[in-house]
Amino acid sequence: MPAAVELVRQCAACGGSAEWSCTRCGLPVCDSHRPARERRCAECESSFRRRRPARLVTYFLVLVLTSISLVVALFFLVLATGGGALGVAPLILFGSFPIILHRLELRARTRFLSERRHVGLPQARLVR
Repeated sequence: MPAAVELVRQCAACGGSAEWSCTRCGLPVCDSHRPARERRCAECESSFRRRRPARLVTYFLVLVLTSISLVVALFFLVLATGGGALGVAPLILFGSFPIILHRLELRARTRFLSERRHVGLPQARLVR
């Protein structure tokens, strides 16, 4: 009687036995290459880093639009306070930039972590 054959998935990084898989693309990974909870496999992470220049262009456009809207809002604030808020208005305007950039990057990371990319063969379906 032939010995039982056990199929084992191979790690995409080192070729060893893989018990885990990337939650985004499904590539098998071993214990040593298993990404942390807030990360994905090396291939997915490099894809996220490659898309950063495109995100920076979007961030710049968002900063320009929010700056314009903040200038208008702060103008009305200065008018409403009779010029009393004139010293605080630039601090509010320029102090908002890091917060806006952080929120945009956090949003992009959250979207990336929730992406599901299917690699490999399509799912089987019944053909009549």
